[in-house]
Order: sequence, then structure tokens, then C-alpha cells
Amino acid sequence: MEKANPPSFDRVEDLAQLRNLNESSVLHTLRQRYGNNLIHTYAGPSMITINPCHPLAIYSDKIVQMFKGCKLEDMPPHIYSAGQMAYRTLMSTKKDQSIAFIGRSGSGKSTNFRHVLGYLAQVAGSVNNTLDVPRLNAINSLLEAFGNSRTIMNANATRFSQIFSIDFDHSGVIASASIQVLMLEKTRVVRRPEGEPNFNIFYQLLAGLDSRTKREMQLDNLSEPNMFMTPLQRSEDKAAAAQAFQRLGGAAEHLDITALELRALWSVIAAIYHLGTAGVTKSNLGRAGFARPPAAQRAAHCLGISVEDLARAIFTGSVSSGTLNRTRHKNDANALSDGLEALEGFVVGLYGEVFTVLLSLINRAIASPAHTAASIIVVDTPGFQNPATCGRPAGATFEELCHNYGQERLQLMFHDKTITALKERYESEQIEVPDLDDLTEMSTPQPLIKLIDKQSMARDRKSTRLNSSHLCNL
Repeated sequence: MEKANPPSFDRVEDLAQLRNLNESSVLHTLRQRYGNNLIHTYAGPSMITINPCHPLAIYSDKIVQMFKGCKLEDMPPHIYSAGQMAYRTLMSTKKDQSIAFIGRSGSGKSTNFRHVLGYLAQVAGSVNNTLDVPRLNAINSLLEAFGNSRTIMNANATRFSQIFSIDFDHSGVIASASIQVLMLEKTRVVRRPEGEPNFNIFYQLLAGLDSRTKREMQLDNLSEPNMFMTPLQRSEDKAAAAQAFQRLGGAAEHLDITALELRALWSVIAAIYHLGTAGVTKSNLGRAGFARPPAAQRAAHCLGISVEDLARAIFTGSVSSGTLNRTRHKNDANALSDGLEALEGFVVGLYGEVFTVLLSLINRAIASPAHTAASIIVVDTPGFQNPATCGRPAGATFEELCHNYGQERLQLMFHDKTITALKERYESEQIEVPDLDDLTEMSTPQPLIKLIDKQSMARDRKSTRLNSSHLCNL
């Protein structure tokens, strides 16, 4: 049984203003506001946003102008108020600001991430239109194609962490920008949880390429089985994928990516598809090789190399980089499994390079050598995901563990800044607050993070000892 608040506190804009602040009153307030399409609510210095799961007319240019130049106390809770507060603080202090989104997968983090970036681009403007709304939309289209996929919890889930830095000059105008991507789920290309598809770009490419380019990349016959993906079957899915692919061409033009550069990306994606068709088999000599040599020939054609060089790079590791330095024995009993692992590793690396090149092309378009005063850094990461609660008894993948760990780290930062730091300040200033000790009992991810960090550090120390022993033996 918890205390309720008087009716005058119904739909209050800031949860910190509640007379009786408890779990029931917080949920009641959020439910009231959500029922009236008020999806944003202040929680002290933070903001809670609930995904409405349908479009709302609250992101127009007119509303952007309403928030422009406002102080925090003059703004209702809205994602634009978060952007305006960061921009206003940057202008007054000339210090870097940051906005991070935390929550479950499918909670709307990436959507709000885009709204914040769009607001800052419209309010601040940019030198020579370095970063305007059309360019932001183009960036989103390309990264969403190469880095998003449907998951068990989200129809269009982001499978990478993104740090978007917007750099402002002394007058408050955007002078430059850059994107850093971390923890791209590259292994999704070759291995995915049951029932989940590959990255969007594969289906968009196969459905949207014109007939001539399909013939040149030898993608006109997709009837053979593919170990990496299954082409779309339903006509409406193909039509949607084809439309999305056409938008990629316009997005590339906005970012000054040439047709030749774009074709190079398509060629590598096509090669990955052909390698999925080529597969792996064990020869009479006990060596791993391509199960379908014609498909391997098509992959080599797309990469611009001979099929012999391709097979050598994958199965024997005879490459100049030395990253695939593997030696096979003629009668290796594990030749088939090793060959499959080699093919998957090659494809994962190949897709990682494609994404890196795409990111370089995007940064080339939005970066500038101009002198900047301060930056606003906006962070978007894949959300919390617990497959066991969604009917997947096998549990989470390693990549999902990494994404969840990243979210736990952000949660810990949120806990430290909003609860731990507040308690320490009250104690240092000797301010007596009722139930202050209850703050220490609030749920914190610190024990879990310490446990994971402890295990990883212990493993790292063990690895260091082994390496030292190996050097001594040498």
C-alpha cells in the first residue's frame, strides 16, 4: 500500500514534483500522460519517453520553432527540449554536451535519436549545409540498410552502437560532424538466432537492383539454396524492399557518394550472397573447398579476383594481411568444420570492411577541417533484450550479451549521476533529507557490472601470464 497524490498532480510534467513519489504514483502518472498522447515526461534532469507505436503529429517544423531559444523552465517535456537544453548549455558554457538513450529494444531510442539530431540541425544551421535534415535522413537510410535487421523484439532493430558528434563553431553554427560505430553485429551475416533475417541491405539489393546490374553481378537466378539468407518470397515484401533500395540511391547522392563507389559496395554485398550459395564441402583429398564452384566463380567475379585466389584466401589463409593465417593438413578430420569456419570468418570480415567503407564515405561528406568550439555527442545503442522472455529458450547470443552490457553501463552512469551523486552532495552539505538512506537501497546494475568486469580482468591476467611464460620459453 502506497500513498496516492491529490488530483491536482494528475498528468504532472515532472515526476519530481509529485508530493508522494513512489512506484505506484510514477506508473499512474505515466499511464495518465500516455493515455493523452503525452509520451514525454520529465524525471528531474532526465526524461522518460514511452513509444506510442504509431505516428504522432508532434515533430513538425512549427513545433521546432516553438522550442527554439527557450529555457528549460519554459519548455514542456518533449524530445526537442532535450536537444534545446543541450544546445543552450553548450552556447552558455562552451563545453561539450551529451545525450544518451537507454531502454529496451523497441522502446523508440533510435527514433528519438534521429529527432534530436534533426532538431539540432534545424535550430543551429550548418556551414555550407554540411549537416542539414536531408543529409541526416540520407545517413539514416544508409546506416539502417547496412546495420538494421528484424529481431524477435523489434521489426527494425539497430544492431550497432552509434556515437554521433556534432561540432559547433563559436557562433553556434554546425561546422562539422562525425560518426563512430561500435560493436556492429557482423556475425549476423553468417549466423543468426532462429527466425531472424539478415541485414536489410541484402533483401533490398536483391529486390531493387535493375535487370542490367543483376545480370552483370550474376544475381538473376536466385533459385539455389543459400546458407546465409533466404530471398524474400512475398510480393509485398519484395516491393517494400525494392522501394527502400531506390531510396538508397538518392541518399548516396545527398552525401556525394559517386555511382562508382556505390557500385563497389553493391558488388561486395553480391559477392557475399554468392559465397553463401557456394558453401563448403570436403574433397576426396580431405581438404575443404567450395561445394558449388560456379557460385564461387560468381563471387570472385564480383570481387574482381580469380576463383583460385578467393579459395586460397579463404581456405589456406594465403593473404598478404596475415589475418587468416591457417594451414590445412591433407587428411584433416575437421576439414569440413574448419572450412565452414574459415568461410564464415572471411565473410564476416568482408562485411565489416564494407560497413567501414560506408562510414568513411559518410564522414567524408559531413566532416570539415573548420575550427570548432564545442560539441554535442548523441549516443544510440541497441536496447536491452532478453530472448528468454520472448519464447527463445536458447537464450541470448554473445552479441546480445555485449549490447546488454553496454546498456548496463549506461544505466550505471544514469544511476550514479541522478542518485549516487545527489546523495553524496546532500551528505557533503549536511542537508537532512527524510529517507535519504533509502537511495542506497535502490536497484543499481553495479554488482552485475563488477561481476562481469571481474571475470574479464581475471581472464586477461591469465592470458598475460601465459604470454609471459611463452616468451620465457622462447
